Amino acid sequence: MLRIAGCGLRVWYVLHEIQMSSAKSPVSRSEAATLAELRTVLSAEMAYAADNDGAFCELECLLDRASCGAPVGTGPYVLERKRNGYVRRFIPGDPVTGAKRRRSINTFVFVAEPEYSLVTGVRSFAIEQTGRLCGTEIRESQVALLAPDGTISEHCKDRP
Repeated sequence: MLRIAGCGLRVWYVLHEIQMSSAKSPVSRSEAATLAELRTVLSAEMAYAADNDGAFCELECLLDRASCGAPVGTGPYVLERKRNGYVRRFIPGDPVTGAKRRRSINTFVFVAEPEYSLVTGVRSFAIEQTGRLCGTEIRESQVALLAPDGTISEHCKDRP
């Protein structure tokens, strides 16, 4: 009997720790969801560029492919400006002339920043057309993710 009670106590302790660790990390879950969304936008842009002479598109073209002359066979990418406690911004590069579709661009940066610092997130993130994904810690909030020319800043730390 004593052995079962001790085992039950250990099981309760492990379950309690799992519950507490998941309860403590809503920010971690928000950040993970945001990172996944950044990678999804990159994948959608890469797929678009593969069928557009290597040129990317403005975010609106991913949301409404027909508005840029793309086939409507694949569904639109749905993106909310605010989601999981993060605010998103899409910064298009220069227009590309001679691409298959209108509103084509040569580069882009997609940025996600916490809506409320230390509450909905502690890091800001950015991804660009090369696949570079980087972020800054909240204590580095004065360090810009973006350089003045709209590209990712050298101060942004690369993320896996």
